[in-house]
Amino acid sequence: MKPNGVLISCIAAIVAFAIGFGIVAIIKAGTKNNPEAPQKTTSENVKRDSVVLDLKNMTESIVVAQRSFFPNNNALYEKLNLIKYGLEKGLFDQKTLSSELEAALRELEQLGYYYDYIDKAFVTSSDGTVYGAKADEKGPIGGGKGYKDIITKGTYTVTDDNTFYAACEKAKSGDVIFVKSDAVIDITDMSITDYPNLTIKEGVTIASDRGNGNSCGGVLKFSLQVSIMFKTFNNVRITGLVLQGNDGTTHEGEEKYYGTIGFVAQGDGVEIDNCEISGFNTTGINCTVGNTYIHHCYIHDIKGEGYGNGISVAKSSVKLESNLFSNCRNCVNVTGAVNGSLEAINNIEVGNSLGSMFVIKGGATKSDLVPEMKTSCASVILRNNTVLGSTPFVRFEGLPSYVLIENNLFSLNEDQYDAEAMYGPADAREGLKGCISFRNNAFNILDPYAATYCDNAKTPAAETGEGAGN
Repeated sequence: MKPNGVLISCIAAIVAFAIGFGIVAIIKAGTKNNPEAPQKTTSENVKRDSVVLDLKNMTESIVVAQRSFFPNNNALYEKLNLIKYGLEKGLFDQKTLSSELEAALRELEQLGYYYDYIDKAFVTSSDGTVYGAKADEKGPIGGGKGYKDIITKGTYTVTDDNTFYAACEKAKSGDVIFVKSDAVIDITDMSITDYPNLTIKEGVTIASDRGNGNSCGGVLKFSLQVSIMFKTFNNVRITGLVLQGNDGTTHEGEEKYYGTIGFVAQGDGVEIDNCEISGFNTTGINCTVGNTYIHHCYIHDIKGEGYGNGISVAKSSVKLESNLFSNCRNCVNVTGAVNGSLEAINNIEVGNSLGSMFVIKGGATKSDLVPEMKTSCASVILRNNTVLGSTPFVRFEGLPSYVLIENNLFSLNEDQYDAEAMYGPADAREGLKGCISFRNNAFNILDPYAATYCDNAKTPAAETGEGAGN
């Protein structure tokens, strides 16, 4: 059913309002009770050491510059219809209208429980220990307004697909290709025809100015399903951009569908920062080889069945910091490649993942430490992340050589999470306890306490100074 003209006008007005101001946290939402969550499905009584901490809830300043929207249309139309009815009948005073518009904006943004816990993104103990994700000196989690390293001009300034691809051909190391903040560049046709395997040259930066004043960043988009936007060489930086796919659907029950990927990060020294990445049904950023630093990005609506990974880590060393995840099937997927690694710090999942925040896949070789599992990557470090709602934090389908999980913040009580999702498969759990560290994490975001489940990870030689040459 198509919306009528009034609804279309309302939608356009709300989108324009949100984009015009460049932030979506316009009106501060109130805090509500913890969201309900399913109880553990296992009967095992998980043993762990816990202590109630003298914790103080801390305020997180939120500025989410958003330009791509994948709302539940029926729910949004219903809210807009209510606003239309209230305006026609004269039922709204200014305060009520502001509240109803805020509700419509929230429906448009699809940010889960984020606004409900605006003042509880992290907690700190009396000894100064921080639990959960806290903004750093570079800017807010998810980037946007307040981000400190925004590029506002370039060697080449592009406004359409022709000038974009021409700049990619001409650019050399050290050059900046700047996408104007008001540009919406549809690169579908040329990606299919002239540049199906575009690779950004070594040392080149592609930038826009997301977070500069009211700017939400210039857009590179696909209007049809195309497999990959581009790939990178060494020392490429992608910053301040909106990378927008055209498929934010789940594809539930579909055996096959056309897979789309935002881009492939390959090479050493690749940096992706202050970007909004959404609408790719397979993967937002596919990190294949080399080392990649992804920080202060907003990654959302990547949720195709069987895939739907905001970030995928293969034979690469990946550091994630200060990213915001919403409406992904899995925020981060780590393959079973033994030479891959992941360090994730200060990231937030807003409580609407279809799968888990982190998934650790198994490879081809059986683990000597836990025979029930296959080996996985070299190391996984998950520190100071916040997970809202009942989203499972980490799912072990494989066993890395080293696992450290500490100082994270979970919005619910420990016994409200499925033990298999939190601590591994039941038949492998005792073995897992002997070789991972799940220590000093805080539960219950409204009345926090810290708990240690196990602390047995053997520190890698690289961290102790042992090994070759020492």
